[in-house]
Amino acid sequence: MLTIAGNGMGDYTFKNLPLDVEEFDRVICDINFSESGESILKLKYRDAKEYILENYSIENILYVVTGSPLFFSAGALIAKSIPRDMVKIIDNRSSIDYLLSKLIIPKNQVSVLSLHGRSRIDLKNFLTDRYIFILCDRYSIDKIREATKYLDNSAFSVIVGYKLGYSDEVIEEIDIREEIDLDLNQPYVLLVEKKFNSSPLSRDSEFKTERGMITKEYKRNLSLQAARPRAKSETLGIIGRPGEVERLVAHWRAFKEDYKGVKTNSYLEKILKGLVDFLKGEGTFQGGPLYCCLVSFTQRLY
Repeated sequence: MLTIAGNGMGDYTFKNLPLDVEEFDRVICDINFSESGESILKLKYRDAKEYILENYSIENILYVVTGSPLFFSAGALIAKSIPRDMVKIIDNRSSIDYLLSKLIIPKNQVSVLSLHGRSRIDLKNFLTDRYIFILCDRYSIDKIREATKYLDNSAFSVIVGYKLGYSDEVIEEIDIREEIDLDLNQPYVLLVEKKFNSSPLSRDSEFKTERGMITKEYKRNLSLQAARPRAKSETLGIIGRPGEVERLVAHWRAFKEDYKGVKTNSYLEKILKGLVDFLKGEGTFQGGPLYCCLVSFTQRLY
């Protein structure tokens, strides 16, 4: 039998476990835990997984993981390889629950992204909600700094949750563009708040001096993201009738052919405005289909 329990937030100890470790034949944990004993095995993930899969049917095993076993945890990965009737999960506080409770932010306003071992950020899903909670490694801040360099400073803010649950924890707003005076080898997370409703793109000279051409992936994604709320706000008062989507498709094909190969933000705005003006003469529409078509159009443009 396998029991997977989270130790909650704070030091690598068993003190927050809601059970008695003496009840188990074998206790497995990460090599960073401070506890030791005859029944305790300190193993890296791959070795822990191998031991558990070989012995869960003949031993009563406790696998202790950091935080919550249900939030980006190795425990959940191992549990999927074992029959459900042979696994028990005992949850504990996760880093996202801990930080949001400190900041009094509802969880339903927050999306989650893990940058552990990731080489880049997918901006199609970045800053789509008001907040994004980011699980970080030592390189994550550099990745975010690179991904957001085309945003105005006022477009977003960043709060770091550093060594959460430890006696020296830090929860404070930081400037992501400046050097961070923290040891990023220690556990930390970031909470990014989106503060823009329209275009978040920087107006600095670096962006302007490229003749308006959106040549880099981050710029393309940020321009597309800026177009979504603009398209939505401009079409709220329009009501579609049967055949409207077909007319929109035909109209956008004409525009697409006229501006084939042109990928500038100014042309994107012109095309969107032309589509909206075209449809305003056809009636009024509230909500999704027209907005979805406009967003789909901008995606096809790129």
